[in-house]
Amino acid sequence: MTEDALDDFRAPGGPGALRDRKYSPPPASSQLRLCFRCQMSLFSKQRQAWAVLLLVPAIPILYVVFRAVWPSSFGSSDVANIYMSYVLAALPLVAAFVASVVCGSMLPREYSERTAYMTLPMPVSRSTLYYGKFLAGLVLCASVVVAAYGVAAVIAATQTSLAYTGWILASLGVALAGAFFFCAFAYSVSAFTYRGSSVLPLVLLALAIPLACVVVALSLPGSEAVLGYVPVFAPDLA
Repeated sequence: MTEDALDDFRAPGGPGALRDRKYSPPPASSQLRLCFRCQMSLFSKQRQAWAVLLLVPAIPILYVVFRAVWPSSFGSSDVANIYMSYVLAALPLVAAFVASVVCGSMLPREYSERTAYMTLPMPVSRSTLYYGKFLAGLVLCASVVVAAYGVAAVIAATQTSLAYTGWILASLGVALAGAFFFCAFAYSVSAFTYRGSSVLPLVLLALAIPLACVVVALSLPGSEAVLGYVPVFAPDLA
């Protein structure tokens, strides 16, 4: 082949243009962002994802009901931090519930609905798919926790203006750390189950692990100081 014919062969639009082009998978950051966006799009179509978001507007409704039925259930305090602790009393159980519902069956559903068999042949690594879906579940769970703190702060502001903002932010940080643990635990459990379950991680997080810690604390006096830092108790500490 002459030089002129070779130039025409490699010219843009020529038959050899695509042959000389080098192809490679997109960077890991792009893969992670794509998996995250796809899972968030799936959340927008799932009823259980919308159900957990409805827990946030339920807080002021339950607050009004409890104030009407049991006026003394919130105690009396002129500090917003204390008042918020009353409003968020059920946060440990709610955080475990949200993490279990969101992350407990997210990965197995990819195989039960056959969507994984369309995703894996794409230029996306399995580890990126795993972490991208987890990140989406974590963001959803963390959003519920942050929104719950915001609603509790607004409710507390209607009762008193005295607040220690630094302690509130520290409490929020501990609560988010607990949400991370709950999501990671539920997601890890789901990775080893065939169909996935929201009940199994919830039972382990809300009942089995705390009960085991109580048994150890009763058997070994003095160990409660260490067991109090087990991540499952993070929302209680918050």
